[in-house]
Parts: sequence; C-alpha cells; structure tokens
Amino acid sequence: MNLKYVLITGMFALALAACGNQPATQSPTAAAGDSSGTAATSGTTTAPIGTTAPAGDSGATSTDPSADVVRVGDLSISRGEMDARVKRIQDAISAQGAADQVPPALDIEKSLVDLFLNEVLTLNVANSRSVSVSDADVDAELKRIEESIVQSGGTLEQAITGQLGYESVTTPDFRMLISSIVARQKIAETLVTSDTVETELRADLEEQAKEEVKKADVRHILVATEEEATAVITRLDAGETFEDLAKELSTDPGSKDNGGLYEGIEPGQFVPEFDKAMFEDLQPGETTKAGVKTDFGYHVIRLEKLSNGPRFTPEQIEQQIVEQAPSVLDQRRQEEFQKLVDAEKEKGLADGTVVEPTYPEPTPEAPGALPQDLQPATTPEAPTTTP
Repeated sequence: MNLKYVLITGMFALALAACGNQPATQSPTAAAGDSSGTAATSGTTTAPIGTTAPAGDSGATSTDPSADVVRVGDLSISRGEMDARVKRIQDAISAQGAADQVPPALDIEKSLVDLFLNEVLTLNVANSRSVSVSDADVDAELKRIEESIVQSGGTLEQAITGQLGYESVTTPDFRMLISSIVARQKIAETLVTSDTVETELRADLEEQAKEEVKKADVRHILVATEEEATAVITRLDAGETFEDLAKELSTDPGSKDNGGLYEGIEPGQFVPEFDKAMFEDLQPGETTKAGVKTDFGYHVIRLEKLSNGPRFTPEQIEQQIVEQAPSVLDQRRQEEFQKLVDAEKEKGLADGTVVEPTYPEPTPEAPGALPQDLQPATTPEAPTTTP
C-alpha cells in the first residue's frame, strides 16, 4: 500500500477512528456536560466565516489567518491554526525520512475538518443526552492511549504532534478530543445491548442452519516434498495407521495431534486442490494415491465420511455467537451513534450553527487531488482457509 495513503488514513488512529480533533480552550468536562451545546468557547478567532474574505469566498480558500475554516457553534479552527497543524504533520513525516511521501496539505486539511466536526458534534450529542465526562474519565482514557502508543514504540507527544498536529500534549484542545472519545463510548454503549445482538445473530444463524450442505470428515498428512508424500503412502500401504503417521509426520498444527482429522468441512472451506480431492476424487475410505500439491506443501488425504447436513449444528451456532457477538456489537453501536452525529450535523447545517468549508471537486489534474494509486482499495475477499 502506498505510504502516503497509509499516513492519510491512519493519521487519526489515536482518535480510535471515531472522533475528530481541535479547538476550544474550554474544559472538556464542561463541554460535555453543558446542556446548551454551545457552552465551550473557542481558543481561536471566531469572526464569522466569510467576513474576512471576498464575497463568495470560504474559509477553505481564505488566506486571512483569523478567518474560520470550519465552525460548530462557538468552536472553530482558524486558517492560521489549520495551516500550523497541517505543517506540523507534514514536518513530522519529513523528519522520518519520508519527505517524498508527505500527503498534500489539502488532504490533511480535509481530514482535520471532518474529524473536528465529528468531535464537536459528538460533544453536542452528549450535551443533549446529559452525558458527562469527568477529568478522571479523560485521564484514564489518556493513560490507556499512551500505554498503547508506548507499546508500539512511540511517544504520546510524537503521536499528537505528528499525527494530529497539536502543538503539545498540554493543549486544552487535545483534552477536548479525549473527552469526545469518552463521550462517544459512553453513549454508544447505551444504544445497542449485547442481548439484542445475540438474539439477532442467533436468529440469522438458525435461518442459515435450515439449509443443507455437503460435508466431509477428512484426514490429511501435510509434508514438504513430493518424495515425503510418496514415503507416507508407502508406509500406509504397508499397514501403518493414518492417525499414527499424521501425529508423527504432519506439519499441520491444526490437525496433527488429532490424527490429521478435520470434521464437517464444506465445499470452499479449504483450498481448491484439497476441495477437489475431498468432493470429487475420493470415495469414503479412500486415500489419495499421490501427494496433492498446494501452496503449503504436499497433502496425503483420506476421506472418512461424506454426508449432507445443516450448515450449523446447535453447538456451532452458540460458538459462532460467542465469536462474532463482540465485533458485531461494537459495529452496531458505532453505526447507531454515527446516525446521531449525522442528525446533529444536519440540524446544525439547517440552523446555521454548523458551517463547513466547500472544496473544489477533486480531479486528477486539480491540486490536492488524490492520485489513483492513493485511492482506497476495495476490501479484498478473505483468503481461503487452508488445512
């Protein structure tokens, strides 16, 4: 993946890919707890957007350092502050020896604007729901984030300056960012319950279980070379048991100790070469007459049983719920919370309390346009499971 795209999209991992960043010298506790939604006052100049620029101009194009680039209520990022933050991020990337990989200023600015909007709108949602964030909450979250950064070999100061563009860890705006993260977590936890997710998952899996699919119980011995596979087959022909040879010779940690056995395998679950041996070439009780070559080596395969059955057994359904519920719960909560933020933004755009910049539509020729090689790739299909 291109380094510039990694930096652009990964710049705000510190914010848990959820909230934005920026302004206000207001205490984060007060900002999250004030029910007016506009209690915080910006640490930047808050002259009305457009008043310092020619008619039709916006904060996105104004060069006046006091002009607001973006504003929500009384909070804003000025042109001067935006430029300073963008420069800190670009300088930090250059200092890492990646000067040729520095993202365009416009791309960084757009990300800062989006995340600022998310941050302040999150606090507005918290205000409307009387969700408070204490200094102790902020300190605890900040400690957790710092520990994570240190474990990855960085420092908090480097992260907030080089990735978020703040001047230092002590800036009140940074604590406001952390406050919005905590507020988001608190609210999201109330939107979807674990019981709801488990009930929905169970209903979906039980519906899938009604479909009958072909299933195979199969043993295999994985070795590195064709010669080793031939030697395994020779020993099987001489009367040694498949289970014993699998325990002795197989290099597959997933089945070696179980005598090479995999149960309830469906078509498409293993690599195509293995699939073909199971479902086309062998009958129950038969063993391949030669090693089956895959990217992982050579497989000696024995088909134990072939049957039709439900896609999931009751036990498998419960196991799937245990495995899937945490990630599904988190995803559902974030989706529901984002709906609240989007609604808050629409309300602000309608009543004028939210003012965001307008940028030219990016084209391959336009300054700041993201080149084709930096566009996010489509999510690749999951690799095929290999025994």
